[in-house]
Amino acid sequence: MRLPVVPAHQSSTVGMLLWLSVFCYLISLYLPICLVPLFSFNDSIQAAFLLKGFTFCWYRILLRNEGVRNALIASLKVGLTSAAIATACETTIAYAAVFITKIFSKSLSFIVKFHILTPGVIIGIAMLSVANLMGICPSISAIIYGHILLVMPATVMVMHARFSAISRSIPEAVEDLGAREWTLMRRILLPMAASAIGSAFMLAFLTSFDEVIIAFFLTGSHPILPVYIWGQLRFPKSLPIVMALGSVILVIGVVVAILSALMLEEGRARNHLQRSQWRGIMTTDRFSVVAKIFACSALALSLVMSSLAHAEDRKLSYLTWSGYELPEYNEAYLKAHPDSISISMFDDDDDAFTKLKAGFHPDLAHPCYDKIARWQKAGMIEPIDTTKIKNWNNIFPIFRNLPDIQAGDGKVWMVPWDWGNTSILYRVDLLPDAEQSWNLLWDKRYAGRMATIDAVHDTSIVAALVAGVNPFDLSPADLEKVANKLREQRPLTAAYTTDMTSVEQSLASGTFVAAMTWNASAVTLKKQGVPVAFMRPREGMLTWACGFVFIEGMKNKDLAYDFINSRLEAASGKHLIENNGYGASTSTAFAAIPAEKLKELELPANPEDMLKKTIFTGPMKQAEELGKMLEKIKAGG
Repeated sequence: MRLPVVPAHQSSTVGMLLWLSVFCYLISLYLPICLVPLFSFNDSIQAAFLLKGFTFCWYRILLRNEGVRNALIASLKVGLTSAAIATACETTIAYAAVFITKIFSKSLSFIVKFHILTPGVIIGIAMLSVANLMGICPSISAIIYGHILLVMPATVMVMHARFSAISRSIPEAVEDLGAREWTLMRRILLPMAASAIGSAFMLAFLTSFDEVIIAFFLTGSHPILPVYIWGQLRFPKSLPIVMALGSVILVIGVVVAILSALMLEEGRARNHLQRSQWRGIMTTDRFSVVAKIFACSALALSLVMSSLAHAEDRKLSYLTWSGYELPEYNEAYLKAHPDSISISMFDDDDDAFTKLKAGFHPDLAHPCYDKIARWQKAGMIEPIDTTKIKNWNNIFPIFRNLPDIQAGDGKVWMVPWDWGNTSILYRVDLLPDAEQSWNLLWDKRYAGRMATIDAVHDTSIVAALVAGVNPFDLSPADLEKVANKLREQRPLTAAYTTDMTSVEQSLASGTFVAAMTWNASAVTLKKQGVPVAFMRPREGMLTWACGFVFIEGMKNKDLAYDFINSRLEAASGKHLIENNGYGASTSTAFAAIPAEKLKELELPANPEDMLKKTIFTGPMKQAEELGKMLEKIKAGG
């Protein structure tokens, strides 16, 4: 049968279209990556055009940043250890899958590869549960455990391909000459697969070095680099430093990837062998070799996982927001108890709740006031004796007397520590006559140019205020009114997000004209000369407050009291105010800040008076219904 002849001009057109498609694909893939090093040299914290100037200052700050150095060391420990153990394990598995015809070997290979299809979030929760059952707190050893399982599927396939290319005649010849199985493995097969082993090791290291989802669930007091970067993105002024760090990681990643590819190609060229269809029967010696290698790998894994378990029990285990793990907040505690704290991080209160439900049992956690009733109802927290809090009376009365933290008999469910305001941050040059009301977020003239916070205790509360109902106790009719307001807002909203860094970038560039933000965003943008204003809506600004709770069944209660007392010191609160732009709960912290600095941060000298005029985001009786409703409406329901 003769194939149809394609005219030359059609062939040329198709070829041009294919090349154009490839070019567009490469541009869309690599252009955003190329912008990272470009903005790392920009003399501004805003990643936007036009560039303000060329500078190396972000790289100089990066080199002096102790947190980055510690995170890099932790990442190297995790990456190298997990890559080494995973490479030993996957070499054994690939060897068994290729040279053994027993059913278990094929099943084992399939199970390992099936791991690729499992979402990282599910793996993270599962690894956290298993680590808790084994008595291992979130720590470097727990991350290594998770990363070993993460990197094995891809590396198994690399080694499987290499072993499959080895001819059956080679092991046959070696066996005919009287060599034992261990000799065959050590002197013949492993040297022939050396380049593939090196390539698999580098692939495993890069995968571990870049991974963030599983590490976020398993991180303890020493965050690895991706988790550290994620935490710093909560603070927009850290963005250019993160850009500089990202540029360095990009260069390292490219170099390692090139070396890996060169090693693999060199091995193929040196050991070019034709693949045969041999399927031999496993001998007793061969099974012994596989078992020994696998047993050694399992032993190494168990030693890594158990090495820190006992030491972690003697440390205070603290679960907090990403970005609030800095040692500057804990100076007094660390001076009294050096290296006696293990810090795990969460992205929001719901993430923390999920970790605790999954079986994680820290001593201390850092949720916000509106979640206290839910945590108490779930039996997750126990009362705190205020007589052991030496700075309790320095806490502003408006925080000490919050109704839902009272546990009776001089005890409380939460010790308040930090607070801030939520309102609308808007461009005064683009909205010169903006209505001083939450209704601005429902203004159809600005559809697609507004953003709101992706949280029930923000967006749903504001919708209830605009609908004219009590957001903290809603009847079925009130819930329907709130739902209608949220549905009305959805097509007008460009983003539901808690990423204030991206929101600030969009406000600075003019992509957004208004967004629901926290007060620190206004300070950051004003310092950059962006014409913005932090609205005082006639319905009232929102005020959030967070603090410390004791987890039911905690092991280190004395250390927990020392930690809370340390956090309530004036120096700790002063650092919170100056570094993050949020308020501290103590009067002594505010007294330590000069009046001009408080004015610059748009914080009152006497928060007590201002906070009485705001709306505290406290526990909501219908929080679960509101959460489901918001998610459904965001999805188009």
